[in-house]
Amino acid sequence: MSKSLDIAENLTLLSTKYTSSSSTLDSVVLGASTTDHASRALTGTFNGTIGSSATFSAGYILQVVTTVDNTEISHQTGQTPYNYSQLNTAITLKKANSKILINFNFGAVSYQDTGNLGYGKVMFKIGSGSYSDVTPIGLNQVVTGGSRHHMAVNYVSANYRVDAGATMTVIHTTSSAKDTVHTYAPYLFGEGVNADVFINRSFRDGDPYDFSSISSCTLIEIAT
Repeated sequence: MSKSLDIAENLTLLSTKYTSSSSTLDSVVLGASTTDHASRALTGTFNGTIGSSATFSAGYILQVVTTVDNTEISHQTGQTPYNYSQLNTAITLKKANSKILINFNFGAVSYQDTGNLGYGKVMFKIGSGSYSDVTPIGLNQVVTGGSRHHMAVNYVSANYRVDAGATMTVIHTTSSAKDTVHTYAPYLFGEGVNADVFINRSFRDGDPYDFSSISSCTLIEIAT
């Protein structure tokens, strides 16, 4: 077993168990410092695997998963949510009932539809199930009998303009077991029946005069 563990001065180590056959740190329980430095902690590194019985305090980051895409998209979505599938991102929970911090960032997104706005929302599915809205979500239905949304995007009148850096950031509280796969997906739609959406490009999209951008998804699993 390879391990390196430095104990801060005067820290009481109440319980430590190593499993040498798998280089696994199963549990560490820390006592209070006997000095006036009440927040002393373990320092250094552990070379191995954190065992399944290890626990993490609420708020600790367990993993980060990212997807980046530079596809230039032009799509007539109308009022029907369109899945920008290149950014669909899956995460396998390391612990039960974690929270997932979801961020979709669009380098550029724009809608063309004679003055109507554009909208976006985050949806998720568990395993091979069907997609549902991530909650909380906006209360108003901008399309009668249609979708609610997490993000609104202004209509742009000039064919070279976009909303740069539009983003959707949502916290999703799961109620799933460890090793459950959650997939998060961005959906975009318009207020009008003829809405066109453009992603990572402008409507005009002239080369070399107009820009191209990238969009990304970042999922952060947080212990609860």
